[in-house]
Amino acid sequence: MPLEDDFSDIIKKARTGQGLSVGDVALTSGLPSGTITSLERGACPPDRSEVRALAKALGLRLGPLEQIAIEKWEPVAQQPLAWIETVRGSIGGYGVQGYVVHDGGEALLIDTAYNAPAMIECLSTHHLKLVGICLTHGHADHADGIEQILKFREVPVYLGTEDVDLLSWQPPAAQLKAPEQGRTISVGRLGVHCLPTPGHTPPASFSHRSDPQRTSAGTPRDFTRCGLADSLFERPATQLHSATGSIQILSCPITCSVIPCVMASTIIPAVLCPKCRADQPDGETECVKCGIIFAKYRTLTPPVRRQAAPQNYARWVSLAKEWLVDSDTSTDSLRFAGRVVVFLVLLWWGRAFIFTPLETNYTGESFLHLINLPFHEAGHILFIPLGEFMTILGGSLGQLLMPLVCLGTFLIKTRDPFGASVALWWTAESFMDIAPYINDARALDLTLLGGVTGKETDGHDWNNILTMLGWLEHDHRLAHLAYNFGILLMLVSFAWGGLLLLKHYRRL
Repeated sequence: MPLEDDFSDIIKKARTGQGLSVGDVALTSGLPSGTITSLERGACPPDRSEVRALAKALGLRLGPLEQIAIEKWEPVAQQPLAWIETVRGSIGGYGVQGYVVHDGGEALLIDTAYNAPAMIECLSTHHLKLVGICLTHGHADHADGIEQILKFREVPVYLGTEDVDLLSWQPPAAQLKAPEQGRTISVGRLGVHCLPTPGHTPPASFSHRSDPQRTSAGTPRDFTRCGLADSLFERPATQLHSATGSIQILSCPITCSVIPCVMASTIIPAVLCPKCRADQPDGETECVKCGIIFAKYRTLTPPVRRQAAPQNYARWVSLAKEWLVDSDTSTDSLRFAGRVVVFLVLLWWGRAFIFTPLETNYTGESFLHLINLPFHEAGHILFIPLGEFMTILGGSLGQLLMPLVCLGTFLIKTRDPFGASVALWWTAESFMDIAPYINDARALDLTLLGGVTGKETDGHDWNNILTMLGWLEHDHRLAHLAYNFGILLMLVSFAWGGLLLLKHYRRL
């Protein structure tokens, strides 16, 4: 079973978690900054001397780090369990997972996997009645999406009281239940017993599942779900966080199955002096080496404001990547085949739109023009309350808004970025469909819906729009602008859809 964090993730998180720059680590490890950056990006495999130097500089235990980096150690994969479904998600490119514990038609969710649609789909596919949501802690990768699930079905949410403030969206107080030690959540014939395990967050919880059925050996079958910190750091676990949760976990039956919540490479940084980087005993208020008072040093240290803009930019890039690419977690080969067919049809059809000149009115004579026409006419009616100008313009706006509404629905409601890329293709075609209409503003040669041309009536939409704006002489320029913008959007939709197909193929 692959680790959530490989060697490159471990050293980068250890460095940033301790507030160290690449230059700081280069100074203490003796490695060039470029080498450290390459190792953090996974651009090259580390050798044993590099692993040893970084382990010492970052305060990591050498043995486990060498096993991961050099010997390629991985946890043993677990056998699938009949009473639990695993749901996978992704946040910023990192895989996360949640679970559906079920029995007798009832189900309890353990975390959301940052993938509420997949959780809801799992419940619907297996015809399960949701009885509760159990959150191990309040971090986004484990808890985001509960609002979507609660819209699907209102149920209690079990979460430690100290973690509620970590939620990006908080359920009504009446739905929140504290999973105090000894609480049992019933799921069919099963009982899920709550156990506090502080560490990853102060109130992180652990669930231990038992039922009246017994294995051939005569021992209860049990389920556990916990957030355990890895022991990569030099300090003993008792010095890093409270050992209460660990002791309680060790007291569980030996037959328990452990299903990872925080994966094996989660790192808790050691306490270092912010000035000299010397290791500090727990509870110290002054550095044992240089003597600075931590509270005063941190107060006097000015914030590094110049990093705000890059961090905000990186945040927006990460957010866009999550919504536009990473939210697609499908691994279904049949769905992949269907998507490939749709993509190839749109590619072939779009090629004709792109390479056919605007003046031929190819888009206006295509089958899709008949699809756009009802939304065009509906747009006129929709915008009547906004006056004559908007009523006339509303036709073109209507046929543009419809594919944009579909795009937003695919992205936000169903979390289907490939469907959104198809909707973007349709938006592009709508811009190209409007362009010949604009181009005809002065000539009035196009045949309209009633079978007559603009010359035989009082003009048409774009003749009236450009006349009212005083832009009639710019009709050809505006038409080509709309057409070329449509071409650009169509090329973007091809790139977007192609990228999603490539990622889907790699997940098969």
